[in-house]
Amino acid sequence: MKKIKLLLLIVMLKAQFLLAFQSPQAQHTEGAQLQRLNQSAAQFIENNQLLEAENEATAAWALSNSENSPIGKAKALDNLGLIARARFDYTNAMTYFVEALKFKEQIGDKNGVAVSKNNIGKVFHAQNNYNQALVNYEAALNLLGVNQPSLPTLAETHRNMGDVYLSQKFYGKAIHEFDEALKIWSQDLQDFPRAATLASFLGKVNFDIKDNDGAINNFNASLNFHRMLNDEAGGANDFLNLSRVYNELNDNDLAIENAKSALDSYAHLDNKMGLSEANLQLGKIYLKNNDVKSAAAFFETGGNILRGLQFQPKMPNIYKSIAEGYLKIGNAAKAYSFLADYATSKDSLFNNEKSRALVEMTTKYESEFAVKDKNRQLAAFEKEKTSETRLRWLLLGLVGLSLVALWLTFRNYRLKKEDNEKLAVLNAQIQEQHEVVAGQNDALEQVNSQLSEKNAALDLLNSRLIEEVSERENAQNEHFSKDNYLADVSSRMRDPLSILVNEARLLMAEEPRKDQEEHVKNLQFATNNLLVLINDVLNFSNIEAGKLTLSHQDFETHQIFEQISEGIKHKENVTFESHIDSQVPVQLKGDSVRLVQILYNITTGLQRQLDSGTIRLNILRKDLVGNELLLKIKISANGKIVKNRLLSNILTCQECRELFKGLSSEDMEWLTARRLIELQNGSIKLVEQEDSLQIVVYLPFKIVETTGEKVTDTEGVPIWANNNFLEGKRVLIVEDNKVNQMLVANMLKKRNMVVSTANDGIEALDAFAVADYDLILMDIQMPRMDGYLAVSEIRRLKNVEKSSVPIIALTASAYINEKEKAQLFGMTDYIGKPFSPDELLEKVVRVLMSSKSVKGKEAKAIIR
Repeated sequence: MKKIKLLLLIVMLKAQFLLAFQSPQAQHTEGAQLQRLNQSAAQFIENNQLLEAENEATAAWALSNSENSPIGKAKALDNLGLIARARFDYTNAMTYFVEALKFKEQIGDKNGVAVSKNNIGKVFHAQNNYNQALVNYEAALNLLGVNQPSLPTLAETHRNMGDVYLSQKFYGKAIHEFDEALKIWSQDLQDFPRAATLASFLGKVNFDIKDNDGAINNFNASLNFHRMLNDEAGGANDFLNLSRVYNELNDNDLAIENAKSALDSYAHLDNKMGLSEANLQLGKIYLKNNDVKSAAAFFETGGNILRGLQFQPKMPNIYKSIAEGYLKIGNAAKAYSFLADYATSKDSLFNNEKSRALVEMTTKYESEFAVKDKNRQLAAFEKEKTSETRLRWLLLGLVGLSLVALWLTFRNYRLKKEDNEKLAVLNAQIQEQHEVVAGQNDALEQVNSQLSEKNAALDLLNSRLIEEVSERENAQNEHFSKDNYLADVSSRMRDPLSILVNEARLLMAEEPRKDQEEHVKNLQFATNNLLVLINDVLNFSNIEAGKLTLSHQDFETHQIFEQISEGIKHKENVTFESHIDSQVPVQLKGDSVRLVQILYNITTGLQRQLDSGTIRLNILRKDLVGNELLLKIKISANGKIVKNRLLSNILTCQECRELFKGLSSEDMEWLTARRLIELQNGSIKLVEQEDSLQIVVYLPFKIVETTGEKVTDTEGVPIWANNNFLEGKRVLIVEDNKVNQMLVANMLKKRNMVVSTANDGIEALDAFAVADYDLILMDIQMPRMDGYLAVSEIRRLKNVEKSSVPIIALTASAYINEKEKAQLFGMTDYIGKPFSPDELLEKVVRVLMSSKSVKGKEAKAIIR
């Protein structure tokens, strides 16, 4: 505390000295002057003019003291803290930020306190103290609301938390925080420069962790922001990043198209470094397609441009990539030439990094020494000022008393002598610290010399390792390509599967003849099993990639368990029984699709364990806290058991990578069920006995809260089954698959809706321009213009009635979080394929009920 007070006194004294030279007219406008000083200091900090910033901030501190302005004091201290942090003087930066926090807490400025918590968190982060950084950022989040003034601080806090998680390599948490910040900057604040910077950065994070779909999404978002800002340089970088992602995905056409767009923009801007990178990227694409001649030409052009530039940090990596390209081509002479350039530029990079580290260390010590020197000067000044003041008053009061004057003179002499002795001690300490710094500099020079020697040895080995590294990268790329291919193929299977599922449902709804009914039931059973199999494949891809998301929708509990009973193909000599406890609510909120898949996998798995016997499914209510319900699900098999030697390991293993090698496709169903349970914060337990197997599952759900809007009547019958709400509503179906168009149109026409169709986004915009619709069903992936771009064009219309039309996204993809992407691009809601007629109609009713198209008496008639 003593150190803090001393530091603030130094600042105030320096500020008073600066203010002493102000004119009387300036001092009469202290309120405006204080604001100007703090704003000027902030501007100097942003321009990295730290000395000027320090003068303005210290003057602001003194003026705020004379005005007794807590807000002015807090802003001045924040600026002083930012200056200290820029000088790597984290100790004094923390002191200033903590003092600023106290003033803000006194006046109840919650947003200001959150800003201080962010500043303190950044200091902790700079010193790699991640836990304390997160504590301060979370405290800031707890203080902030959703009001407009706090949104910039809220976005900055999410961005800072993302940086901390990224430093710890917690990629999922980091991406979540970055997404929150991006949403605020782009949608709420419309701060497109910040949004563009973060979207581009987030795309690079996605690309680094092999999330190519996420990378494409974020780079495209960044490109759109840069276009709105007319920032051609930023757009060129986005084109180059998109080319890298598409090249990773082996989409040659898009990779070349985006690389050439980047090349044209860099040429227009005369950006030599960008031209070099774009030529290198084109060379990589053509080399990957075995067009050696074109690849060599682009490598040569990019390398020649680079050699004509002064050193920049990007150069070593570009030289190295060109050398690797020539090695793959088989041109050893060119490869050696560019390896030599790589070694030279790497030496320059090392020297620059060394110089930067020395400047950082020197700046830090100079800042700390300056504060200690000010402490010494202040101590001497205060003592001298006290002595002179006392002497003046004594001389004025005791004029003529020579003995007292002599005594005071002697006392003053003694105090000065003591001050001189203390100053001598402080000077000796400072000299010792200078010697320590000199010793550290010598040690640093010695370490740098050793590093230089090691660097030279490593450069000699580098040429031998390049080929080995390239082979390893090719193997890794092949592995990720297989994963992406598997996910893409599985996703493409959902469109035709959606047709099969809905055709089977329509056939059954049309009351087939008795001789046809069994065939239709077999078709339904086969399509349901195929859907479960595809979901298993996608679930493994999504879980391993960290992309599986859960829905939180209302569902009927009895319908779910009826689906399980109907979906199981009964085995000879094995009976199936199910029971739902009366205390289990009729409606719950959660992911019903995952629940069906979990129960289906476990039940069919147990069925395979029995030669004969009984399978029982019991649903019980375990705990109820508020609206949180814990379901206890017991699935037991009794009878003649066929033991599975891996079952216990599958349901209990902590690290299952080695176990994967011995699993069959049937065993993988057990592991899928276990992972889906754990993903929902549930648990699974196995009890094995000689003649029985029992699996107990605990899963949390929410009880559906009663609100004013329901899509069912008091008996659980859907509104659309006995209500003419949908009759006459105009809907536009945008879908490139003609069969899907027909199926969806038939579902809606049965409810007397007026249906129109379009084959892609361009046709949809043409239709929307000449007619009005109450609802649009928009497919995501279509030729010519996809759903995202079509929706963004509709939302930009100046006609408010048209631009706010409800839009439901139709998607067959389960590999990425399509719901978040749909909302980001302005869609009202989404539904995944395949879907049942009830699912579609319920979604349509919910969207129309909440839209502006339902007004007055019409709304009251359907809301029960």
